[in-house]
Amino acid sequence: MIKKQNKKPISDLYGIIFPIFVMIISFLLIYLYVNVYHSSDYPAHVRQALRGEGYSLVSLMVVLLHKIDASNTLFIAFMAIATAVTVYACAFFIRTVMELLGKDCDQKTLIPIAASTVFICKLCIPEWSGYYYQGAFATQSWHNSTYTLMRLFAILTLGFYFSIEREYKETIDIKKLALFTLSLALSNLSKPNFVIVFAPIMLVRLIIDFVSSKGKNFRNAFIFGCCVLVSCVVLIFQFRTSFPGEGESGVAFSVSNAIAFLTKDKKLPLYLLLNYAFPIYVSYLVYFKSGRKKVLNRRIITESWMMVLFSILVYMFIVETGPRAADGNFGWGMPFFGYLIFAVCIGYLETMHKEGRISDEQYLAGKILYFAHIFFGIFYFGLLLLGYLSWGF
Repeated sequence: MIKKQNKKPISDLYGIIFPIFVMIISFLLIYLYVNVYHSSDYPAHVRQALRGEGYSLVSLMVVLLHKIDASNTLFIAFMAIATAVTVYACAFFIRTVMELLGKDCDQKTLIPIAASTVFICKLCIPEWSGYYYQGAFATQSWHNSTYTLMRLFAILTLGFYFSIEREYKETIDIKKLALFTLSLALSNLSKPNFVIVFAPIMLVRLIIDFVSSKGKNFRNAFIFGCCVLVSCVVLIFQFRTSFPGEGESGVAFSVSNAIAFLTKDKKLPLYLLLNYAFPIYVSYLVYFKSGRKKVLNRRIITESWMMVLFSILVYMFIVETGPRAADGNFGWGMPFFGYLIFAVCIGYLETMHKEGRISDEQYLAGKILYFAHIFFGIFYFGLLLLGYLSWGF
């Protein structure tokens, strides 16, 4: 009797092929950004780091790798690898969401959909939507190195956060807590926009839990919260570097900026719809179509939408003054939390379908809508490879 050879499941190939593909195309674009097009933030970040003016993990890596390779090819490879690792991080996050919703799955099978998330883009309708990066809230940026690293560590942070949040009232998992603190610290060291939004929302959640439990979980909540404070130590150095003193750049609260944001472009409601079409559709299914005897856990998606909204409010009301006033740096939270709500909704859509909470037709509609976002994102990436500017022709 001839025994059949055990073949590796196709999911094992997914875990290799898709991240490598993302790494290769990322390397190509970043190489062009650094050496040919100069139409991104990469050249400026490299120059600042080599002048000793950097304040982030990117700056540290530029300096270290430049000592080995003055052409910056190693740095370009590092950023491409970071983009590829983001695929694994996103797959881990989606699997965590599904597990918390009560549906386990093989993380390797999520690699293809996780790889597609780097191409998340608003839906683009000629004459309506403007350029791909115009009116973009969720479109993923390729031209900013610090955002790329922040996205990687921030999605890991949230994976650990939601996992700890479920159980911290009863017990604290030291390993998860340490990984949560480390990933948050690295996210902060890359770019502070994530924690600016995340920390207040986490505080609100801890207060709600504290009140609802009548103070019974204070000790664990205090430990959980202190991990955020510890990870924020690096922000002191970043703030002093970015805003060195009197007469230089600063931070201000601006109502006029918020008014201008709301009134400058009459297409704002349309832009919001085109950016969040897939999450809005899935949220509709979650809140109105998934109800059965066993109510679906809506805590994660609700909290994620709160972060999306707060990231927009931060961009509206918080501005920089001085030489950095026109940089729009407080807007970098929006693309990440757009990335987050897409990843969360992928987890919810898959879970609802596996549990039979939604029909095959509703599931298919969600998939089509999601891949419409990805189609435009891939087309946008192609334009960037051809040398078009990230923010317009």
